[in-house]
Amino acid sequence: MEQLATAETTEPASDLLAQAIDAHEQGQTLAARGLLERLVRQAPEDAEVRLWAGILAFEANDYFEAIDHFRQALATDPRLAMAHYNLGLCLEALRDSKGAIEAYSRAIDCQPDHVHAYNNRGILHAASGHLELARHDYEQAIRLAPDYADGYFNRGVLNTDQDRLTEAEQDYRQAIALEPEHESAQFALGVCWLALGQWQQGWPQYEWRWRYATVNRSRPPRIAPPWDEHSSLQGKRLLLDYEQGYGDCLQFCRFVPTLAALGAEIQLRIQPALRPLLGSLSDVQRLLCDEPPPPLRLPVESDELASTAGHHAREYTRQPGLPERTARADRSLAESPERAQSASAAGWPGLGREPKPQQR
Repeated sequence: MEQLATAETTEPASDLLAQAIDAHEQGQTLAARGLLERLVRQAPEDAEVRLWAGILAFEANDYFEAIDHFRQALATDPRLAMAHYNLGLCLEALRDSKGAIEAYSRAIDCQPDHVHAYNNRGILHAASGHLELARHDYEQAIRLAPDYADGYFNRGVLNTDQDRLTEAEQDYRQAIALEPEHESAQFALGVCWLALGQWQQGWPQYEWRWRYATVNRSRPPRIAPPWDEHSSLQGKRLLLDYEQGYGDCLQFCRFVPTLAALGAEIQLRIQPALRPLLGSLSDVQRLLCDEPPPPLRLPVESDELASTAGHHAREYTRQPGLPERTARADRSLAESPERAQSASAAGWPGLGREPKPQQR
């Protein structure tokens, strides 16, 4: 990188870029972007400067600006795999799946061992119904990186979609062996066991859903400890709280008489649309429709317990850039355990772990 001498600075461009990167790593985003804006004005054709400017624009959700920077970097260096890959992330964020697949493919052409590009392209192939192309990409990622937990996990989701549950179980187990805190794989394994009818191990494993960001965002605030199912319910107040769709709420309401027979005072919180159907449900002392439950004294006394019904989410993990400190950005699908064998699940928003583009 050449030295720049302008009215703004006499520092070498490499020093300014190093300062920008340091500021970025220290969380000083505005300072980093300011330095990069100066560098872009001074060296508009410098591919590395454009790459970093695109990274910061992407992290600020300025996808169109990021695309411009990555394309300018590629105009200077068409073989810059990281720019193709990061361009793919931007296009995917803008729901341009075709463009993103093309960008990931170019990244692979430039860097045939680009594990993350294979992984991300596989996710898009799976989402568009090209399951064998997706399988090829996941298996290429695994071949290139046998310790790549997300590759096994994503192939496991694909196997689940194709009702190959025994193979899916093996993939989830392998992902967990490589990354024991892989919440998505742990959760998916529980759902897989439930789909296989392995109830005794499936239901405890299903508790991993509370480690899952999407579920936690949709979960009502906890107002009391959950019922541990071994404690007596005689004379206790039990809150049954829905977790997801109408179907699951209706399914779990059938347990109200059983719980009431154990001596519990039942309070049921449901979606407002279900009030006409469930408003006359017997054995329910209080029906709540998305309003908060009555306040409880804290610490919670022994006669005040809370319980929640089941929630299931399935996801693909998308591997972003910045490989030395990546965070998965997840696409997930939600469905109930009763429908765990079905690949056609209801849509569910992403899990909120933002993808980060790839740098040198």
